[in-house]
Amino acid sequence: MSAAVPPADAPVASTAESVRSEVGDIPAIEGLRGVAVAWVMVFHYFVLRDGKFDDAFIAFLKSWAPLEAFARNGYLGVDLFFLITGFLLTLPWFRHAEAGLRHPTGDPSTPGARGGSCRPTTCNS
Repeated sequence: MSAAVPPADAPVASTAESVRSEVGDIPAIEGLRGVAVAWVMVFHYFVLRDGKFDDAFIAFLKSWAPLEAFARNGYLGVDLFFLITGFLLTLPWFRHAEAGLRHPTGDPSTPGARGGSCRPTTCNS
């Protein structure tokens, strides 16, 4: 199955637009981003305060094993945040392809915005 290539005279989306303005507001993604940030914050709180202070919040986290495991693995919130970022950065490209628009930086099959070639030994732009 080959992907349809838009004609050379197909309209090109403006590269001056930011990803945020092009993607718009997606409440579910914003909520998931908030969960990722909160997860990392709880992880830092848990790691820095565990065993050093008599803390009711730490005791609450330790009271249920799945909750403690969630707090101890909060570094995965960073991975979740990067996953969300990758999704948001690639979404405009998928929307352009679906609408039949050309790739914002030219031909997506060539590396670099100027369409140079890149091989393991040399890169030309």
